[in-house]
Amino acid sequence: MHGRLTQSLPHVLTISANGYCEECDRLTHVDCRFRSNSDGTVVEWLANNGYWQARELRQPTMAEKFAHGARRLAAWFAKAL
Repeated sequence: MHGRLTQSLPHVLTISANGYCEECDRLTHVDCRFRSNSDGTVVEWLANNGYWQARELRQPTMAEKFAHGARRLAAWFAKAL
């Protein structure tokens, strides 16, 4: 993956990147922005239709963090055995 990260405004990070998947022999271009506000963070990306899409990034709940950690720990144990 090769790209560029810029901070266009104090509260906005912009990413423009290209990634190549050797397995499927496909080149993908991504344009996205992370915009922070008083309520949280919004991710915006340029969709295939040429319009910007937006979605608020929500923080995972404590239960989700615990479940993720438990899955990682179980995978680590499975590899260690």
